[in-house]
Amino acid sequence: SAKNSRHEADTDSGSERNRSYMSSTSHALGPKVPEPDPARRSSDLPDLSPASPASAASAAFMGLKPTGAPLDAAFRSAARHGWVSVQTVAAPQTTVTCTFTFEAAHRLAWHPGKCHNLHGHSYRLEVGVGGPLDANGVVIDFDRLSVIVQREVIDRWDHRDLNEVIDNPTAELLAHEAWRLLTDAGLALAALRLWETNDSSVELTRRAES
Repeated sequence: SAKNSRHEADTDSGSERNRSYMSSTSHALGPKVPEPDPARRSSDLPDLSPASPASAASAAFMGLKPTGAPLDAAFRSAARHGWVSVQTVAAPQTTVTCTFTFEAAHRLAWHPGKCHNLHGHSYRLEVGVGGPLDANGVVIDFDRLSVIVQREVIDRWDHRDLNEVIDNPTAELLAHEAWRLLTDAGLALAALRLWETNDSSVELTRRAES
């Protein structure tokens, strides 16, 4: 019938438009990506098994600690080449630090400038104690550290003329004297920093065990 003829013509016309559209779309997107070759050998692919060097390098890049002897060896090799420097630290020391302030005056007889005259500073003292954690999970109790530093240093130097405490009280010599006082009091010091001003300080650190 005429109706069926028109329907078949419309269908043929629509199919031709679809084929034309698909052809133009494929041309715009470029050549078709080939399907993976099922015959490709697995040896052609990178080895990402847990014990492979590629997996170790990936773990090193992500900062992950590997497990397993082969992977550990590859990881250490990567670390030696500078990929993960922190891997070389076997047991980092824990350091507990407390900060104290005191006001004091001093003069430096040898100084050619204003420090030759008596003047004052608002000192800040940072004391760090290092060591292993005890059964309570601490290196030293903060309160105990504070009591010792307050007794041995702050109470002796606060609101004092430091020239009456030591000769030539430079920031460096004061830091060394504070270290001596605190180690004599039984503290296992890891670091000590004495700030003479807001932007000038002296730091003492314990030398690494040889």
